[in-house]
Amino acid sequence: MLTKKTILTFLQDWGHDLVELGKLNGEPDKQHKAAATMIQKFYGYDSFPVLFKPTKASDIPFRHTAEGALSYFIGQNPNFPEDHGFALAPWTKVEFKFAGLVITDNVATTMGHYFFTYTNGDILKVEFSFVITEDNSEMPKILLHHSSLPYKH
Repeated sequence: MLTKKTILTFLQDWGHDLVELGKLNGEPDKQHKAAATMIQKFYGYDSFPVLFKPTKASDIPFRHTAEGALSYFIGQNPNFPEDHGFALAPWTKVEFKFAGLVITDNVATTMGHYFFTYTNGDILKVEFSFVITEDNSEMPKILLHHSSLPYKH
């Protein structure tokens, strides 16, 4: 059963795992394994179609496969030449500020801002939308993840 607490913990864990990926710079085998584990842990690619629009992807903006998500997070995939590994910044923390969270039946929808802190203390503010549902094992998994930089005029 999805609850507000379940979703908040799930997304905080997602941010934690993203930070941990960046700590593996210089260890590509460990990084690849950790990123694949993160994608399997948080995204529903093994159970249902996933709609993923990463923050810094424009040439191939939508990632419908685990391979595309993996490339976005750690790069080094010739099928996605624009990817340089978002998780490799590295980040020191990820903080969420929710604009709203709606849970109906077995689906949670949330949006807001998340803030990625660089090692020098600078912060990247990003807008997000997540739709999370349970897989066949009743584990929360991301069905939709849309992320973008705020509009500037």
